[in-house]
Amino acid sequence: MKYALTLAAALASAAGMLLLQPVFQDSRWLGPALLVIAAATAFNVILRYFNAPEFVVVIVQPVGAGLLLYVGAEACIFLFSGQSLSGDPLAEIGADIARYAPPVPTTPAMMLLTACIAAGVAWLVDVLVVAVRSAVLTGLLLLALYSAPLTLRQDGGSAAAFALVAAAYLALLLLERWDTVTAWGRAVPVRSRRRARARADADAARGSLALSGLRLSAVALACALLLPSCVPALRGDGLFGLSQLSTPSVGGTVTTPHPLASLRQNLIMGENAPVLSYRTDDPDAPYLRMHVLDTFDGTDWTMSPVRTHGDFRVSGDPLPPPAGMDEEAADEGEQVVTDVSVYANVTRMGFLPLPYPPRGVEIEGEWYADPETLMVFSTEDTAGGLSYRSTSTRVDVDAAALAAAAPTDDAGLDRYLELPEVAPEVREVTGSVTEAADTPYEAAQALQEYFADSGLFSYDLRPDPAPAGVDPLAHFLTQRSGYCQHFASAMAVMARLSGIPARVAVGYTAGSTSSSGMRLVTTRDAHAWPELYFEGYGWLRFEPTPGGFGGQGTASTPDYAAGLPSGGSPTDAADPDGAGGAEPALPDQERQEAEEAPRDREELTGPGAAVEEEPTGWELAAGPAAVGAALLLALALPRTLRLWLRRRRWASAADDSARARAAWLELRDDVLDHGAAWHPDDSPRTVARRLAVELRLPPPAADALRRVALAEETARYAPAPSAPAGLRADSTAVRRALAERAGRIDRLRAALAPRSLPAAVGRALRTLRERGTRPGRPPSPDAESPAAVGAGAADRVPAP
Repeated sequence: MKYALTLAAALASAAGMLLLQPVFQDSRWLGPALLVIAAATAFNVILRYFNAPEFVVVIVQPVGAGLLLYVGAEACIFLFSGQSLSGDPLAEIGADIARYAPPVPTTPAMMLLTACIAAGVAWLVDVLVVAVRSAVLTGLLLLALYSAPLTLRQDGGSAAAFALVAAAYLALLLLERWDTVTAWGRAVPVRSRRRARARADADAARGSLALSGLRLSAVALACALLLPSCVPALRGDGLFGLSQLSTPSVGGTVTTPHPLASLRQNLIMGENAPVLSYRTDDPDAPYLRMHVLDTFDGTDWTMSPVRTHGDFRVSGDPLPPPAGMDEEAADEGEQVVTDVSVYANVTRMGFLPLPYPPRGVEIEGEWYADPETLMVFSTEDTAGGLSYRSTSTRVDVDAAALAAAAPTDDAGLDRYLELPEVAPEVREVTGSVTEAADTPYEAAQALQEYFADSGLFSYDLRPDPAPAGVDPLAHFLTQRSGYCQHFASAMAVMARLSGIPARVAVGYTAGSTSSSGMRLVTTRDAHAWPELYFEGYGWLRFEPTPGGFGGQGTASTPDYAAGLPSGGSPTDAADPDGAGGAEPALPDQERQEAEEAPRDREELTGPGAAVEEEPTGWELAAGPAAVGAALLLALALPRTLRLWLRRRRWASAADDSARARAAWLELRDDVLDHGAAWHPDDSPRTVARRLAVELRLPPPAADALRRVALAEETARYAPAPSAPAGLRADSTAVRRALAERAGRIDRLRAALAPRSLPAAVGRALRTLRERGTRPGRPPSPDAESPAAVGAGAADRVPAP
């Protein structure tokens, strides 16, 4: 039955891994995972075939799985994917987790991660089902596997996979109960006149239980179906109220899904699916803005209503000039053309992603521009499947001119300074961050550095929500953990507190560059950032969100926001004399370089670069040798314990009675180890006669066996027990004879997994615990007085 339970546990583990399929783009990851489960199952079957104790199986199985993953993972991954790990596996796994959102591509690192998960699942299920005999607990593990895709994807979860896992789980429960009931033995029929009455009573009891079960099931089903409809809509756990799903509709006002709600869905719950691709003349790869949120109510940023108007219809004519930008600078600025293609599977995109500030848009359908924010939107059409061309103005922004710019006095911008009552903690932090700033630009730069460059804040897509009654912004500044929405919203509020007109923009970062020169934007590039107003330049983008690895991977800081001259670089600022120094990779290039990293060693290092010395053969062999040594030690542990107990038993035998007892206990353990039957109720003489006949022992071994039995009998019943001096030699002779008469498998099992070891270890531990409670000299392991033994009472050990 152990074999059946082992195989059922393996099938349940494999079915559980199928639940993770929605997390991946294809099914190549499943090959290594199933191979690891199959290898672990074969390992368990072999150990149990030799009747290895369960604690040995529990310890040795993860060691074997780890050795398999360490030695064969590379070959297995290459077999199923045609790729191989290029460096540190842990570093690659961490990079892929940070880079991709479900459904993730089947990279070598992801295949290694799922293989490790499969090994852990197979080990835990086998322990619960076979070792612990509690198959019902595997339901929690399988439920956790089923919950993973539901957490990562809104459409996660497969009905077919769920049905398969449910069937495997029920099979585990049935097999476990069958094994338990079978161990009770055959049912004994009872024939009496009361049998019919007893059966009727039992049927009535079963009917009552069945009726109670139906009632409980009906109540549970009604609660599951009706309770969710009675619960009010859940509020989002974002920083500034994601519960609003649309802006208010007033008259001809255009309504749209709440931009921050869509942003959060793309980053956390959505797929890492392509949204659009574009080609641009702008060397700085601009962000693509869709929405402008200009109203803050203390909790939520919202968008002012936008209305359709015939004068603002996009029909190839130039768009209104950008607010606040100097007309001469706008006319003399470089005209940049951006060709955008939105994927057909994109839905509900009523606002166009455009570089700011757009000056003209060529697109099919009825699209309108908001004259103040230059958002381009439609009341009927969607951008999914469309291609359009945008012409925008690229104006060189001089950081020095920004630093000298005075605060604006335009009364039309007062609404971009409006704030409700703000928590005192927020005002205090704002004042401490900007106290050294003399101009609005210096204050904006200080705020940006406080969030993105100080190292105080961390990027987290699932930050802890603000407790009830706590100001969300104050909570964010205290917890210092969040994602782009939190950083953009906080900086915009603190900029308004500093007297700088500010608003929040929502759209996409520049994405990543493909080999063809096109830039690809995915849902993981959804982003929010603050826009601050400066006279003569209008609305300028700042970037408080940490970028690169560990942050928003494609977020980048504009040169002017970093205090650099137009077209400059961080290297220029750090090395104004041009003395040298490598130009650091921009954050929006990091993912491209990680994905397209060259495999050739010379291309990686370059001529003259410091090349790490290749590891020697001894260094390469050190890891597998260490794992092999650990495996050998694990296999040798049962045999070592058995030898220790034997030495301890003989060393503690101080008199004839104790030596007779040690010889008899050794005989019992040797018989069990070599697969022979031991009957604890037999007398010593009966044991000697039976073993000599059943095992056909040679005369010397049979004589030694009789001497051991006679010594035990004398120790039990004689007033003054005495034992021959050669009992230890007789015990050794009997053990060798048992090994010669046993089969090859029984001998191997006796050497690697002695069947007597669990009971002997348990008795030894009990003896050690009793040392502190018994007066005088503590007894030796397994040693009992003949008076306490009686007629073979001490030999009552479980039969094999």
